[in-house]
Amino acid sequence: MTTRSTTRAVTRSTTRGTTSAVSGGPFAPAAPVFTVQPTNQTVDEGSNATFTSLASGRPSPTYQWEVNDGGGWDTLSGATNRILTLTAVTLAMDGYQYRNVATNSEGTDTSDVVTLTVEEVVANGLLLETGDNILLETGDLLLLES
Repeated sequence: MTTRSTTRAVTRSTTRGTTSAVSGGPFAPAAPVFTVQPTNQTVDEGSNATFTSLASGRPSPTYQWEVNDGGGWDTLSGATNRILTLTAVTLAMDGYQYRNVATNSEGTDTSDVVTLTVEEVVANGLLLETGDNILLETGDLLLLES
């Protein structure tokens, strides 16, 4: 039985000098692996929510965020970054789950599933909705509680 060696030398020159590695070393292709996982977010209605993740891999992975609104996982159109920012979240989004999928030519990895919690904004016992106005006069006290 004949075996072939798959070891190859790689040399990289930069302005700081030359480095060498053997196949399987730091320049070898590698499937994505999430090194920073997103975390659950709790925000007030109308606020922004940001989920952050990071995957290593060679070549550098591409990203695609997915959402589960209770009906299964769907791709979020245009959400192709390691960071997902949801603007002006609504109460309807409370409980939605999110995950990020990193892909390169060597494989795919999926981040942890995280949950968005959206809290109602209440002032003076009244429920305020996005766009509501409150008139305050000099000496009025406004207490905000979370």
